[in-house]
Amino acid sequence: MIAADWGRIERIVAMLTLIGAVLGLAVGLFTGQHLLPLALLGLLSGGLAWRGRLTGHAAGVVFYAFQLAGYHSYDLTTVYPLRGALSLAFVVHLPAGVLIVNAFAAALFMASVRLLWRRRPTARTSRS
Repeated sequence: MIAADWGRIERIVAMLTLIGAVLGLAVGLFTGQHLLPLALLGLLSGGLAWRGRLTGHAAGVVFYAFQLAGYHSYDLTTVYPLRGALSLAFVVHLPAGVLIVNAFAAALFMASVRLLWRRRPTARTSRS
């Protein structure tokens, strides 16, 4: 890919992180769940990544790592339908509960890791 394409990909990942953080903040406020620290991490991550900072993608990896999977026992019947409806996910039914693997978070987690890997310092750049 051309260097300009990587910049465009970084902006798209940053924009999707910002949108996910705002949606997480809205869901947390309306449902009463304690999502404020995670949403603020997402906003920080998206803002820093939008400005081209390496720490933005590192914070994005942490932001999406928290969202990769969630386990809900069958006792919490009110949480599972809401979580399953709000995410593009793989749902695995286990004997005592449900494991939800968020496919959107997995894709953006891998994209953030790839962007971090691309911008890592190499032996050539560290010597100059």
